[in-house]
Amino acid sequence: MVGFHADTKPHADTIHEPLRCLAVLCSLFACLSGLLLGYDIGVTNGALQPLSKTLDLSEWQQGLVVGFLNLFAMPSCLVAGPTADYLGRRGAIALGAVLFLAGNLLMTFAQGIGELLAGRILAGLAVGLTLVTEPLYTAETSPARLRGMLNTNVETSFNVGIVFGFSASWALDSWDATVSWRYMFGLCLFAPVLSLLGVACVLPESPRWLASRGKLLEAKQVLEKLLGPKEAQATFEMMKAKIDEEDPTMSLQEMFTTWKFLRLLLIGSSIAFFSQACGIECIMYYSNKILERGGLSRTGMLLSTMLMGFLKLGAIIFQGFLVDGCGRRPMLALSSLGTGLSMFALSAAFVFDTDWHMKVIPIFAFIFSFSLGFGPIVYTYNAELYPSSMRPKALSLSMSIGRLMSAVVSLSFPGLAYKLSLPGVFILFGIASCIGAVFILFAVPETAGRILDQEESDSDSSCTDSSECE
Repeated sequence: MVGFHADTKPHADTIHEPLRCLAVLCSLFACLSGLLLGYDIGVTNGALQPLSKTLDLSEWQQGLVVGFLNLFAMPSCLVAGPTADYLGRRGAIALGAVLFLAGNLLMTFAQGIGELLAGRILAGLAVGLTLVTEPLYTAETSPARLRGMLNTNVETSFNVGIVFGFSASWALDSWDATVSWRYMFGLCLFAPVLSLLGVACVLPESPRWLASRGKLLEAKQVLEKLLGPKEAQATFEMMKAKIDEEDPTMSLQEMFTTWKFLRLLLIGSSIAFFSQACGIECIMYYSNKILERGGLSRTGMLLSTMLMGFLKLGAIIFQGFLVDGCGRRPMLALSSLGTGLSMFALSAAFVFDTDWHMKVIPIFAFIFSFSLGFGPIVYTYNAELYPSSMRPKALSLSMSIGRLMSAVVSLSFPGLAYKLSLPGVFILFGIASCIGAVFILFAVPETAGRILDQEESDSDSSCTDSSECE
């Protein structure tokens, strides 16, 4: 099993000082755009039917509406790291909020497919930017021992958004179809405004970004606001030592041509890939269509998806209390195996044409399994895995792989379901999940509990041969 070097000695992560309110506020404000992404997923699922009636959208155009957000999130992920380096973490968060605001306004007042897709493009660009910046900022402003829990706020807000989206779809379903979907999209316009206010009034800049720009005094002052005095001092000394040792920015050439860095990139990108290859987007965006095929009425579908959102949120909160104690790797493996088995069960339910209850249960089991691991940990894990010098670029590349796979699933699901049948598609996702579980068990190292600057030295000395690792 590949792992970090056995002689790793934690430093600041052993100092247990009271959690500062500012560290919690940083994680909460940074994840507001996660709430927007979740709301978009939840509301699009319910708004797709009235939206299609109002704008007379074909099945192909509906696929574009669903898939464009993730499609354009992928290139945005690629430039998110350099953007966060150039503008700072706060600046990148603000830019994402502006793009979200513009995109949601276009979707809310769209008069045709062109304006609707333009709004989806802007929202997709915002998603790609914030998927990289949010975990990066939260990881760089959190105490090491609580980073997993605080980074879970990103996924928690995402799922709160899903619950709001599903609930809005259910509450507004009885409204006139020509206006209900506009209110569904328009209800979340407050979130980017609140995010911009947070950047202006609350959020400090990342201490590691300040230190990388030579602003060591400002970095130390921010650390003292975020952490207790002992942990702040220990973190500052290690951070300063790393900056003194090397150039804080790694080139792409070095990243791709040096095995120890390429290996980390392959691991992080694979985790992002499998988190989407399990088929989560087909459930989140198309659950209404799946449940309709399963025999539910529209009211039953909307109620089931709303309950699904609450289950997902509860699982994420439950996971937040476990992730720092149990570790990232075991929960990722359990999540991957659970999603695979759930997909096989869902396929069997459709093959044998069982009662609708037997179709809803595997979907709920899939959501619970996904939320225990892949959902929140993919962001935390990638933020922890990489050395400081490659973290922004590597996060961009890893998250872009995830968004690309997300776009492939959301765009291709209607066509695959037609070509392979629903059971065939679910079996395909189940196989991908099981392959992911094997990969996690045999190739993924543990990252829990290491402070970010310590991980750089650990990754330098990490094993490349599984026989040499514990």
